[in-house]
Amino acid sequence: MKVLTLCICVLVLATSNLADSKIKQQFKNAMSTVEEDVETCIEENTISADDWYDEDQIMNGLYAKPENEERTRKVGCTIACVLKKRNLMEGSNINERKLHEVLSRELGGSPIEGKAHKIARDCMKEVKNITEECEKSFSLFTCVIRAIHKMQKHEDHGNAEIEENEETEQTV
Repeated sequence: MKVLTLCICVLVLATSNLADSKIKQQFKNAMSTVEEDVETCIEENTISADDWYDEDQIMNGLYAKPENEERTRKVGCTIACVLKKRNLMEGSNINERKLHEVLSRELGGSPIEGKAHKIARDCMKEVKNITEECEKSFSLFTCVIRAIHKMQKHEDHGNAEIEENEETEQTV
């Protein structure tokens, strides 16, 4: 599994209400395949867990502040490193076909597979003209987080409407 897949899976699972143990097991199996590459890239880029941006920091644009320029570069370079080690990136070009193959292999049959492919397509399109590999990788990361945040907001809104309709039906 690749970093983009990791981002998509982590964020979709973390922000959704999916409790299916099969999905969790697929994710766990996929994570073990990339763990060594992630550790190597973290060491190569001298990055710590505190350097990673969480969803709120991305949504608030913390990464764009001048004082976070080096931190942002390190996160982007770490993601690029993993993409390269997983043969998904050469130079600043990300192989979208391979990425979708990985998503299908790792998420095949799960309810989040379609959403993951859509997010990957949309985000790849958004970053295609960025030529610097660390910047492109970080932009891909932020795009995935924004897309999942937006998707979650729509799901929350839909769930609220369903609950409201159920309450209305019960009171009628």
